[in-house]
Amino acid sequence: MSGRKQHFIPQSLLRGFSFLGKGSKQQIVAYTYDRGIFTAATDGIGAERNFYSELAVQGETQTLDDKITDFETPLSDVLVGMRKLSHRASAETQQTAIFVTHLTVRNDHFRKSVSTGGVTMFDGLQSSMSDEQTAMALLGLGGNRPSPVFGDAVKNLLAENAAVFAALGLREDQIIEWAFNYAKANFSEFHSQLVGPMQAAFEKFTGPTILEMAADAQRRALETDLSPKAWIDRLSEMDWHVEHSDVPLILPDCESIAADNSGTARPLMLAEKDAVEAILVPISSDRLLVGLHGRDAMPSFDVNAAFAACSWDFFVASSRNYELETLRDTIRAGVQNLMDDLVSQALSESIHKE
Repeated sequence: MSGRKQHFIPQSLLRGFSFLGKGSKQQIVAYTYDRGIFTAATDGIGAERNFYSELAVQGETQTLDDKITDFETPLSDVLVGMRKLSHRASAETQQTAIFVTHLTVRNDHFRKSVSTGGVTMFDGLQSSMSDEQTAMALLGLGGNRPSPVFGDAVKNLLAENAAVFAALGLREDQIIEWAFNYAKANFSEFHSQLVGPMQAAFEKFTGPTILEMAADAQRRALETDLSPKAWIDRLSEMDWHVEHSDVPLILPDCESIAADNSGTARPLMLAEKDAVEAILVPISSDRLLVGLHGRDAMPSFDVNAAFAACSWDFFVASSRNYELETLRDTIRAGVQNLMDDLVSQALSESIHKE
C-alpha cells in the first residue's frame, strides 16, 4: 500500500537521471524556479503529501494512489526495455503510447500551469469587465443589433421561463430585440452596480481555490481513466524510436513536450493532440524517446532549452554545470507565454465575437 508521500513523477524515470551519492544513494540535481539548485535523493523530488489521495479508510480497497502505483509497475518494465534499445531503434507502439500518455496526465505540471492560466483569465476578465465599453462587448451589447452571444443568453432565459414569457404574447425575436435595447440603454447603471460583485466573484477563484479546483479535476479524471484512450489512439499513430544523446539530457517536470508543424515546443498536455507532429520524452540522461507523425525527423531546436522552458517548477539532471544553471533562468518562460497568448486570444475573440 502506498503512503502519504506520493510521487507525480515515477521513481523509475527519475533514476535515469541520477548518480551515486554518499552511501551509494541514487541522487539527482534539481534546478528549481524559486528554490535554487540542490542535490536530493530521487525520492525527495517530484512528490507531495497526499497528492492523489488520502490514506485508505477502513473498508476502502484501493486509493487513487494505490491504483496509480499498480498501473505504473508494468510501465516501469516498458521503460527499462526502451532504455536498452540501440540508437534509432523502434519502440513498441501501443506500450509506448500508454506509457507517454500516463506520464503526461498524472503530473503536477498540468495542475499548476492550468490553474495559473485560469488566474490569468480571471484577472483579464476582471480588468475587461471594469471597463464599461469592453464589458458591453463581452456581453454582446457592442453593436446596433443583438449579437448571437446576447441572443443565445436571452433564448436560454426564455426556455427556463417559457410560461411567463408566453403570457406576454410576444415572439422570441421581439423579446430579444426589446431586451437588447433595454440592456444597452441602461447599461451604465447596470455596470456601476455589477462591478463590485463581479470583482469579488472573480477574486474568489484566484489563488488556492483555483489550484484546488484543478487538483480535484485531475483526480476525478484519473479515477475515470489512468491513461485516456483518445490520447493513446493519437499517440499510437506515431512512429516511435529511441535516440542516444551525446549531450546529457535534463528531465522537465512536464516529462514530455510536443511540437507542431511550426516547430514550436510546448508541454504535451497543453498541445492540440491532432496538431502534434513530434513528441520528445527524455527517458534517461543519454536516451531520448521520439515520436513522429507526418515527418521524418524531429524538429531542429535545442532539446534541453525546450525542456527547461516547458518546465513549470523544476527540471532535474545528473550533474551541475554552468549551462544548466543558465537554463534554470528560463523555467516557466515558454509555458507562461503560451498561457498568456491563449488567454489573450480567448478574451479578444469574446470581445469581437458577433
